[in-house]
Amino acid sequence: MTVNEPVPDTFEDTPARDRDPDWFKRAVFYEVLVRSFQDSDGDGVGDLKGLTSKLDYLQWLGVDCLWLPPFFKSPLRDGGYDVSDYLGIDGFRLDAVPYLYAAEDTNCENLPATHAFLKRVRREIDALYPDTVLLAEANQWPEDVVDYFGDYPSGGDECHMAQPRRAHARNGHRRRARLHVGRVRQGPPHARLAPLLDNDRHTIELFTALLLSLPGSPILYYGDEIGMGDNIWLGDRDAVRTRLCLPAIMDPVYGHQVTNVEASMSSPSSLLHWTRRMIEIRKQNPAFGLGSYTELPSSNPAVLAFLREYEDDLVLCVNNFARFAQPTELDLREFAGRHPVELFGGVRFPAIGELPYLLTLGGHGFYWFRLTRVASRIGRRL
Repeated sequence: MTVNEPVPDTFEDTPARDRDPDWFKRAVFYEVLVRSFQDSDGDGVGDLKGLTSKLDYLQWLGVDCLWLPPFFKSPLRDGGYDVSDYLGIDGFRLDAVPYLYAAEDTNCENLPATHAFLKRVRREIDALYPDTVLLAEANQWPEDVVDYFGDYPSGGDECHMAQPRRAHARNGHRRRARLHVGRVRQGPPHARLAPLLDNDRHTIELFTALLLSLPGSPILYYGDEIGMGDNIWLGDRDAVRTRLCLPAIMDPVYGHQVTNVEASMSSPSSLLHWTRRMIEIRKQNPAFGLGSYTELPSSNPAVLAFLREYEDDLVLCVNNFARFAQPTELDLREFAGRHPVELFGGVRFPAIGELPYLLTLGGHGFYWFRLTRVASRIGRRL
């Protein structure tokens, strides 16, 4: 495998006015296994030169940051995580962060010494490597992992991001839906999105929309943008680490003859083009990355509705977790007089009034609305 030599970056050439400490909140991440993405020298193994040769594709998709699992020299007994020679590293993921320290008569989890050390690391990062992000990976429930953000009133003084391993679930439809969302948002995955959701296009679109609209930085796993499947004949994590451009999957649904980037690029209705458009819409609305989150009461338990708000950008998201069409009524009186404008097509819906606002959604359907007082030129009937 060809590996580019690491280039040190002191950040001295980055003017202070160009620094953006909140970049990761707006960013779309793309987790890609270097060995499986693109081979530049014909040895059958992907490499960094191959990956860099495809950056134009990732830029076109709307990706802002690459997450690279270990790609250094390894005997590959643990999927590459058993690194034998680092060659230098400039990473941001803190693996198994609750266990940095050990202490007798404890399970060595979440010790005060761990949090004290992370606060010291954060101070060093902020002072010497501005705009660098620390991501805490922890095999814990989300409500426990939030402690690794540090002091909440101060905006956090430990890690910038957190990656829980276990999914958070509630009752009924939302229990099933949030279970899937948790599995989509966590990484590294042991099942790709399309097989996880039975390759149902509507369901894939719903959960991709949730990934892009809920609080937190969305992380796409390579191949999910084209509905790539698993190679079930490979063991453990290797099943989801097959090649992207020429995946070694012999399957009538997920096989490389059907599911590949070239075919997806040539079809305007493909999942790839749809995903690109959704990422584009997310970037046009800062509320998704920087805004507050408020869940709205819904008259239908199968429908989850929430608001994302940042300055003058107000977005309403409504999601149907049921297989069949569902109605719901939302109390939007606070926004009376505003017109919901659907973000995908620019269509203006009737104005909000004093009565509950009625919406009907198709099976596994969703809406993204911008709530605006100004008539949308795009949605105006010609």
